Amino acid sequence: MAPIARQGGTGRALVEAFRARMAVLGLARAALVAVQDSVPYWERYGFRMAALAAPRQAALATYGRAVAYMELDTAHGA
Repeated sequence: MAPIARQGGTGRALVEAFRARMAVLGLARAALVAVQDSVPYWERYGFRMAALAAPRQAALATYGRAVAYMELDTAHGA
């Protein structure tokens, strides 16, 4: 997010639009790679850290330090 857009609700609006689009499309799950220690940010929107199999953990490591694979499961009230 560009510094000028921070603290103005832009991120929240984007996540809410994304979740609304998921509902329109009938999608119950989404996943992302949280970078730069952003896990708490994504947790506020219902994403939770999820385990990955070893081969995928190696791919995750290519993002650098302070990364996590996260999932959003809207089918269970997240």
